[in-house]
Amino acid sequence: MEQLTPAASALIINKGRVLLVRSNTTQEQWAFPGGKQEENETPQQTVSREIKEELGIDIEIKMELGSFVYAAGNRRYEIRCFVAEARSLDLRADPGEIIEARWCTLRKSLDLNLTSTTREALEKYTSRRLILASTSPRRRELLEKLGCSFQVESGGVEEESSSAASPAEHVSTLALRKALGAASGVKGAVVVAADTVVVLDGLILEKPGTPERAREMLVALSGNEHQVVTGLAVVDADSGTVEQDVVTTRVRFRHLGEELIGRYVATGEPLDKAGAYAIQGRGALLVDSIEGCYYNVVGLPLSALSRLLEKFGMDLF
Repeated sequence: MEQLTPAASALIINKGRVLLVRSNTTQEQWAFPGGKQEENETPQQTVSREIKEELGIDIEIKMELGSFVYAAGNRRYEIRCFVAEARSLDLRADPGEIIEARWCTLRKSLDLNLTSTTREALEKYTSRRLILASTSPRRRELLEKLGCSFQVESGGVEEESSSAASPAEHVSTLALRKALGAASGVKGAVVVAADTVVVLDGLILEKPGTPERAREMLVALSGNEHQVVTGLAVVDADSGTVEQDVVTTRVRFRHLGEELIGRYVATGEPLDKAGAYAIQGRGALLVDSIEGCYYNVVGLPLSALSRLLEKFGMDLF
C-alpha cells in the first residue's frame, strides 16, 4: 500500500466558500490554511486548532469530502478536504504568520494567484460533475433556467411505495434510493435526487393515471388545503457522503365545479402528475393560494437544494 505523508494544509469549505491565506511562506500566492499536526491529534483537530490560532475563528468540521494527493520530491502528500461550519466569517490575520486571509467561492478562487498545489486541488473539486437523478422534464427545466451545467441519469430506480410511516419519510427514502442508484459506479460527481408527493389529510395522492381517478382527486382537493412534500438527497459519488432535506409547501385550491374539473381532466395534464395537477401549467388556475416554496410544488425546491449543494462546495450561482 502506498505511504502518503499528511500535508500541513487542508481545503476548508464553508457554505460554498473556500478558505485561502497568504502567508510569509507563500508571499503573493494564495494557499490553504493549516499547520503542524501535534502528537495524538487527528487531522480535523489540527485544522480547527490552527485556524483558531492563526485566524481567530472557531470552525466545526462537519464531514470529510475526500483527499487530494500530490507529489513533491520523493514523497507523495495528501491534502484533505473538509466541509466546516464557521461561527463567524470575520477573519483576523496573525501578523507573525498570515499576511491576508479570505473566504472565496470555488469558482472565483481559481482567478487568484494560487500555488500550483492549491490550484490543482481546487480544480479537482470544481471539475466535479453535477448529476440530476431524475427524468422529470420539470426538474430538468428548473436547473436549466439557473444556467448550471449538469447531466441527467435516471439510476434505474422505480418510484415504488415505501414502508415509511409518514409522507416525509416516504419521500426521503425514495429520494435517497434514487441518488444512491445513480451514484453507483460513478466517479467525480455529486448526485441530486428528489421525490415529490401531494398529501391530503395525511394520505398520499399518487399520479392518477386515469381520467376517472384524476376527477376523484380533484373533487377531494376542491376548496381544501393540502401539502406538497419533497424529499431531497445529495450524494458525493467519491466519498459516499449524503445530505438530505424535506420541504413542505401548503397549497389551497379554489372551489372547483364539475364542469371545470371535466375541462381540466380533458386536457390530459393531470394524468401523470402527483395529486392530478401541475401548478406550472393550467393547474395554476385551480390554486387559490400557497404558503412556502413555489418551486417545491413544481418538484424541485431550489433554495433548499442550493443550501445542500453548498455543503459539497458546489455553488449554483
